[in-house]
Amino acid sequence: MSGRSIPQNAVQLYKICYEWIEQYLQDPAEKTVIDIFFEYIDTSSIRCVLDILSSISKMYHETGKQVEINWHYEEDDDDSLDLGEYINANLKVPFNIYPIKEGEDIPDRIEN
Repeated sequence: MSGRSIPQNAVQLYKICYEWIEQYLQDPAEKTVIDIFFEYIDTSSIRCVLDILSSISKMYHETGKQVEINWHYEEDDDDSLDLGEYINANLKVPFNIYPIKEGEDIPDRIEN
């Protein structure tokens, strides 16, 4: 997931993602890696993303399959860092937080 998330109706937008994740979780891969980088994310979108990540966390705890979440943020964006730390503290899954330095490209795996 990457970009800016400021939709008028976040629940409607993320419903598609949530449904896809629910289908995926019926037969997940042995390892699931999620890379996240939001230039900006509004409050309603945060709630939706947390719901999605909570479903993945539940799968991790119930099945023992590997999960890795990589939270990328612009190094001068303290709000995004704080959000990543909050999610990390509440999900209890392998979670990495990576700063993106000014002038540094977003990792390729996020752009695909």
